[in-house]
Amino acid sequence: MATYRCWAQSGVTQRANSTVYATGARMQPSISDVSTNHAVAKRYVWECTSGGGGSSGASVPVWAASYTPDVSTITDGAITWTCRNPGYSSGSTVDWTFASIFASYTSTLLAASDLLLVHYTSQEPANSSAHTWAPTTNNCSIISVDKDNSEVYTPMGTSGYLGNWSGGVVGSLSPSAVKLRADGLTLRYTGTGVGNLRVLSVDDGQLQAKDLRLELTANNSAPTINIGGAGDARSWLSVTGLVISRAHASQQCLLSGNGEILGLTLAGAGAVTSCFHTSSTADSTGTRWLIYSADLTAASSSATLVTDNGVLPGQIEFYDSILPSSYAVIAGAGNVNLSGLQVLIINGKAGSTTGIHAYANALGSAIRNTSITYNGEPFSWKIDASSLATRACPFVLPWMWGEIATGASVTPKIEILRDGSTTALTDAQVWCERGAAVTAGSPIKTFVSTEGAYTSSGTNIPTGAGLGSWAGESGTAWSGKLEPPACTPEGDELQMRICAATTTTFYAAQGWDT
Repeated sequence: MATYRCWAQSGVTQRANSTVYATGARMQPSISDVSTNHAVAKRYVWECTSGGGGSSGASVPVWAASYTPDVSTITDGAITWTCRNPGYSSGSTVDWTFASIFASYTSTLLAASDLLLVHYTSQEPANSSAHTWAPTTNNCSIISVDKDNSEVYTPMGTSGYLGNWSGGVVGSLSPSAVKLRADGLTLRYTGTGVGNLRVLSVDDGQLQAKDLRLELTANNSAPTINIGGAGDARSWLSVTGLVISRAHASQQCLLSGNGEILGLTLAGAGAVTSCFHTSSTADSTGTRWLIYSADLTAASSSATLVTDNGVLPGQIEFYDSILPSSYAVIAGAGNVNLSGLQVLIINGKAGSTTGIHAYANALGSAIRNTSITYNGEPFSWKIDASSLATRACPFVLPWMWGEIATGASVTPKIEILRDGSTTALTDAQVWCERGAAVTAGSPIKTFVSTEGAYTSSGTNIPTGAGLGSWAGESGTAWSGKLEPPACTPEGDELQMRICAATTTTFYAAQGWDT
């Protein structure tokens, strides 16, 4: 396993034409150099070992296809440069003044399990050239450290940054179909044009990271942050401690691919109107993101959690998170069925409201509600189907599961209420589905529905006494129950869910009962 080093302020400079260099000067090819074999030459640091006081050539040298550190040399005008490994003055002698300027230069130098250390205050020069830190071998790592403290792990935070890209370019941290570890890094995009900062944008790549900070610094709506990136269906990103900083309210952070974020903080001067967007580029499959312990309070107080750009199906789940005080769950959902985006919230907080649970997609939303409740329960579900929900394509809530006594006949029911009107809901507007294993020795469940006949415009849902009463309603209300036929389950569990094909708001008890 080899270890290399990067520190933009190491004293290594970008090579320039017709420039005087002293003996001992160190350089790397300029970021703008795209001549033949430039990428090979950029892997290394070059020391002036002969011709000091003379000038470099009027054009870039002819770079070779391969080099041997401490052996290979190259002639550049009056200067002779000797090849060095980044971070070493020669052999195994560690010397941070020989560290690489750009972390991206080392991408193809690293072999399997190699390590790149970056000094935590390193601030890469501003540049408008697209470049990527993308190793092509497995299990490489790039770690931020303090070079002045025994190379102990120290996150860059706001002290340093990689990238510093501008212009309409793509800057990215993207393993190419390999596994990569990246800890303590800050990636920065400073441009005002249509460019983006991208993390993990290659199929089959896997990135494990912690203390990662992504920054857009320009007060302009055009730049974006892409986490996952287009064409990234088979990738996986896991981040512990992610900060996303944006300077403009309309700057987007696009999620695609798959991954998890353990600890997320929104930051920056731009009080964004949408915390996340789904990708706007078509892909072969969808996306799923699990986001734990997110602090989204730097967004606008009325920000949308996820805006659906309407191309990819997907599911984004928020657990134990602080939400904008007047948040909307989902916006822009252009898919007319369940192939689109789904958003789940478990144990959220918004303003002074705690214990928020919600589920939403293009067809509707179900949000935990404590103002109107049934039979002394702590909450109910406030259900709002959108105008896209129809009888042929209803808003379908997640399953509600429960344990029951095996071998006993049960008649499960879900109590519902319509507030502000005494007009009954019908079984063409709202119905439930029940699943139960009823065959001895078999786990296979039989599913039944309370939906009315398709030839009917709907029959009023039964009212009945139920098991209790509603509290908190306006006084003008209708209540009923969704009650499938009795069954005798062989297993010890039963599942039910609600389907809605009406834009009328209604409430459902927190679970089913018998």
